[in-house]
Amino acid sequence: MSSKTKGRCKWLAVVIFCCLSFNLLQASESTLKTADIRIRDPFIYADQLSNTYYMYAQSANRMGSNFVGVEVYTSKDLVNWNKPRPVLKLPDDTDILMVWAPEMHVYKGKFYLFVTLTSKNLLPVKKPVEKETWPKMHIRGTHIFHANSPLGPFKPFKNTSHTPKNLMALDGTLFVEEAKPYMIYCHEWVQTIDGTMEYIRLKDDLSDTIGKPHLLFKASDAPDTEKSPENGNVTDGCFIYKSPKSGRLFMIWSTFIPGKEYCVVLTYSESGKILGPWKKQKAIYTHNGGHGMIFRSFDGRLLMALHQPNIGKMERLHLFQITDNGKTLTTKNEVNLNGSVSDAAHVNPVLTHPTSNYQTVWTAPPGCTPANHSVDGPLMGNGNLGLCLSGPPENLRFFLSKNDFWRLMPHAGQAGPRVFGYLDIAVPSPAFSIFTPN
Repeated sequence: MSSKTKGRCKWLAVVIFCCLSFNLLQASESTLKTADIRIRDPFIYADQLSNTYYMYAQSANRMGSNFVGVEVYTSKDLVNWNKPRPVLKLPDDTDILMVWAPEMHVYKGKFYLFVTLTSKNLLPVKKPVEKETWPKMHIRGTHIFHANSPLGPFKPFKNTSHTPKNLMALDGTLFVEEAKPYMIYCHEWVQTIDGTMEYIRLKDDLSDTIGKPHLLFKASDAPDTEKSPENGNVTDGCFIYKSPKSGRLFMIWSTFIPGKEYCVVLTYSESGKILGPWKKQKAIYTHNGGHGMIFRSFDGRLLMALHQPNIGKMERLHLFQITDNGKTLTTKNEVNLNGSVSDAAHVNPVLTHPTSNYQTVWTAPPGCTPANHSVDGPLMGNGNLGLCLSGPPENLRFFLSKNDFWRLMPHAGQAGPRVFGYLDIAVPSPAFSIFTPN
């Protein structure tokens, strides 16, 4: 082996070690940084009495978790988090295959955990599209558990879901209107092709439902979604927010929009009531992240939490400051979870090539990096090791891949280089907002 090759191998080993060091959860650490926590579908409860943030996550998010259920991280500042503790443990002999989207709501002085559970068993119905690639029709629904503390332990009301048993339903959330509790949930596209948003009345103690579900809207109502009858449209992650300025009722939810991947969509109820009609569907976050929720921080900021990127094992919590002017909600700044805020409009990396008169200018952080298709971030490499830049100036992330590290698949768009790791570079107080990768 030549000295040059040895040098490259040593450099590559250092990079891989750094990537692993950034991502492995060390059991000896007493607290975790937000970047250390892999989380999908984040839900944050801000407890004003104890000045504590509670962030709920499915245990499977964390490598090394030894139970099926839900756990909670606690923090005083949204930056430093205590190690998770279990709040819901399902029995060892459970038939539950997946746990999704835990939300913790306070209602009439008690604490309720809404959780979507997917069974190993299948619904006794046919697929709506007879294709081999169409997902299996698993029994899936939102269950409600109850406790006397946000730390649990949460106990079930019953052994079946609160959402209708004949539906593949998910991501249930609580909304109270005129002292009556309702669950808003998503009817899975796997069963309907065009996913829907629906609601159903809950009993006053949330132990069960009353009556039949009602349709609010379809996933295809969002702009630029797929219209093909054989391509599913997703409804995910609904959350209700009522403006204290105008009383207008808003909903954020998530779907996939071609070219933008996973997005957050905003809509509002024209009647101001849950029954709608829900109008002016528009995407407010289009950077391959979503399943958002809204809460107010202890310093008074209105924040939207979501996970990004929407790629397995790489999801992290992101917070965005949002503005409520009574008529609409707009995302303004991403909170740099070191405590400061960065305006996305100020991020302007410029890539130049020494032999070209052309320039490519990024006016905002890359939104589809990483992705399962061509990325939109600055690329660099030496023909063997490839890197792609992502993230705002104060939190750069370099995704790494090698020329011979590919996934081979028979269909177009499914094959390509695989990311084997990433390197984070944090600059707490950047003195500049324009980067020029060469």
